[in-house]
Amino acid sequence: MIKILYLSANPANTQPLELIKECDKIEEELKFAAGKDKFNFKQHHDISLNELRKQILLHNPQIIHFSGHGSEESELIFKGKSGEIQTVPQAALSKFFEIL
Repeated sequence: MIKILYLSANPANTQPLELIKECDKIEEELKFAAGKDKFNFKQHHDISLNELRKQILLHNPQIIHFSGHGSEESELIFKGKSGEIQTVPQAALSKFFEIL
């Protein structure tokens, strides 16, 4: 079974994105894919960096799809503890995935 984890973040102070619509489209396409029984698709929205860690440890996916915003410095943007924007540099995310 191939576990796919779709994660999204669209903090309040960012331009609204249609992330749930995007996720639904991916899930719909997987239902009609060849070998569809080989996929286990999970989704979690409005994530913080801490929630990212929890969801990855909980589901142990082979594929992670993140949808959201990025900064001009190529950082991913997550929801902070109080709903504010929290940016995460590429190097930090790379190290995070290396550890996991």
